[in-house]
Amino acid sequence: MKKDYSTEFKLFIVDEALETKNIKRFLKIEEIPKSTFYAWLKKYKDTGTVANFSTKPKTSPNIFNNQEAINLIIELYTKEYRGKHYIKAYLNREGIKIGVTAIENVLKRNNLWRYKTKKKKKRYDKRKFVSKIQKEGKIVQIDTKYIKLGRKTVYQFTAVDLATRYSWRQIYEDKTPSSALSFLKYVLKTSPFRIQAI
Repeated sequence: MKKDYSTEFKLFIVDEALETKNIKRFLKIEEIPKSTFYAWLKKYKDTGTVANFSTKPKTSPNIFNNQEAINLIIELYTKEYRGKHYIKAYLNREGIKIGVTAIENVLKRNNLWRYKTKKKKKRYDKRKFVSKIQKEGKIVQIDTKYIKLGRKTVYQFTAVDLATRYSWRQIYEDKTPSSALSFLKYVLKTSPFRIQAI
């Protein structure tokens, strides 16, 4: 943590260090870092003092102080329900140069700014859908995909019962209506339960 030394202490250290023969030893005894001492010494030589000068501005340059414009912002926002971009454009037309951030700051300082709350995205719950088709055979889904076997292409027909995840697979050399019909007959014939919909 940075220590906050008083002006009198700094002046004492600078004066004593300049009079001593071994500055390094003196600083070690006083527990003053060398870099800190030489910064004080430079400041003393440049300005004649080691006093701390505040670098903080007396007033914030970002605070918008035009009272007439502030009143207009509040009126447009509260009475006419205008947004910050409309207010900015309106004030610019009136010859008052102001940014959107400054308008937000005016509204915040007057406790008028309404923070937008993020809407929660509705998550699609697959369980709700599955619960409706819990009965086996209620819905069976059929899909096809091609498989490359060297230069030859074959087609895999797959059927899945959505309730039980029971599945059927058959390979066909072509993807024709007759192949699809053949696979459907195979599913209906070998199914351990009655299929209601495909």
